[in-house]
Amino acid sequence: MISLSSLWFTLILFSAPLLLVHRTKYRGEIFLIINGALLLMSVGTLQRALVTLAWILIPYYASRTIKFRKYLIGALVLGFIYLNHYDWIIESLGIPYLFAFKILGLSYILFRQIDFILNRSSYLKSSISLIHYLNYLLSFYTFLAGPILRYERFVEDIQHPNDPSKIDVHKQLHRAMNGYIKVFVLSAVLSIWATSAYRSLMVQFDGWMFLWLCITNALFIYFNFSGYCDVMISMGKCAGFNTEENFNKPYLAQDLSDFWSRWHMTLTHWLTDYVFNPIVQTLARNERFSMDGIQVFAFMLTFLIAGLWHGTTLNFLIYGLLQGIGVTLSKLYQDHMIKKCGGRKQFRAYRQRLFVKIFEISVTLSYVALSFVFFGFDVLALWR
Repeated sequence: MISLSSLWFTLILFSAPLLLVHRTKYRGEIFLIINGALLLMSVGTLQRALVTLAWILIPYYASRTIKFRKYLIGALVLGFIYLNHYDWIIESLGIPYLFAFKILGLSYILFRQIDFILNRSSYLKSSISLIHYLNYLLSFYTFLAGPILRYERFVEDIQHPNDPSKIDVHKQLHRAMNGYIKVFVLSAVLSIWATSAYRSLMVQFDGWMFLWLCITNALFIYFNFSGYCDVMISMGKCAGFNTEENFNKPYLAQDLSDFWSRWHMTLTHWLTDYVFNPIVQTLARNERFSMDGIQVFAFMLTFLIAGLWHGTTLNFLIYGLLQGIGVTLSKLYQDHMIKKCGGRKQFRAYRQRLFVKIFEISVTLSYVALSFVFFGFDVLALWR
């Protein structure tokens, strides 16, 4: 099973670099054997394995024809909604579920497939192969929680891995150990505290207890997610992969826009390229819409999609809505302050003042912590 708590996965994680880093000729094939074995260990049943295989293989062959690609992406999105059990959508339409299970890692697989399909025409023929495609979707370094790689960069790492002599193994192992501490010590304790606070709130709502839930849950999500990425990125580098970073001190952000340039950065880049920019470019062709209005609409729709991509319940819809509102307010604040300060340069200087920094970071972190409660718990149940 692909989990840091699995002994088998841990053994594979630390032994894989020995099998991959010095291989160039059969690196892709060896990596596929490892990824395939881990997937088979995780799927459980034959039916689940066949559905997963169909989901992965059909888009690879169907995307060969350019005119089918947009329809293929639409079909994948609809299939994602169905297979991920968005009950409030599926049940309202009266559609029965044919499968009682979900495809493991489907959220990240979907985004990688969209990246591959939309850019397939631009790839060199030598970079397009079924082995590369399967490894790209199933790479155990990024399978469950990212970072979200791009196909072209991934293939470059397969074909031209890092020079083994230039890999600082001690540095990467140190980072991996810190990641394990984040996941199994810090986030484990914070999870207990947050869960206890939520259970207390289910009995009787209390403002101070809700504040404690916001704090512990926000810290839990950060340490758990960043710790997982620390382990995967560092061990991936030991195996010759230049996996992109996913975090850059996000809780020191001074507004929501800044936060999303530091938090889950590969998701932000993906959403910008494949959701936000296409919306802006499409609406900008219509002169009736102002650019400010277009950007606000694009922010809201992008983060609603991001929220629903993270989870299937209405809590995640609210989470996405809050993120969209926060980024929109950040943009309005920046525009107002740029005018008030007399320019961007003056505004940047203003934000470097200690008091302003502390105030903006505090406001941003408070908003993030509040919105993250909808990500971690069924907050709507507190008022049912």
